[in-house]
Amino acid sequence: MPNDRDVILLAEDDPDDVRIIRRAFKSAGIIKNIAVVGDGAELLDYLHHDGAYREAGSAPTPSVIVLDINMPGMNGLTALQEVKLDPRAASIPVIVLTTSNADLDIKAAYALGAASYVTKPEDFSGYVEASRRIRDFWFELAELPTVA
Repeated sequence: MPNDRDVILLAEDDPDDVRIIRRAFKSAGIIKNIAVVGDGAELLDYLHHDGAYREAGSAPTPSVIVLDINMPGMNGLTALQEVKLDPRAASIPVIVLTTSNADLDIKAAYALGAASYVTKPEDFSGYVEASRRIRDFWFELAELPTVA
C-alpha cells in the first residue's frame, strides 16, 4: 500500500486530460501514484472513505489534490470549499489545474483555499513544463503536511 506522500489525487472528468496529465507528470519525473476521481462528489467520497472508497486501503490520503474546476455534478469550486471546511482534509494542498483563466474563477479558487492555480496548457510540451514546475515546488521545495 502506498504511503501518503506517494499519492496525488487527481479530480478530472475528461479521460483524455487524465491520460495527458499522467504522461506529463511521468515525463516531468513526478513518481507518485495518481488516484483519479471524476467529479467533486467522488472527490469527497474518496477523502471521507465513503461510497466506493469504504474498503480499508482503497483511498490513501493524498499529499496533494490536483483539481479541475469544470466538472459535471459537483464542480471543483464547490468541492474545494468542502475540502477546506473539513478539518481532516483542510491541510492538503489543492492545486487547481483547469482550462479557465477567468479572473473570477482564479479569485474564487484562492478565496476558497486553493494553494495554487494553473491554467491547462494547450499542448503536451506545455503540460510537461507545468508538471516540472509543480514537481519543483510541491515535491522538491515545499514541506507538505502529514494528514491524519
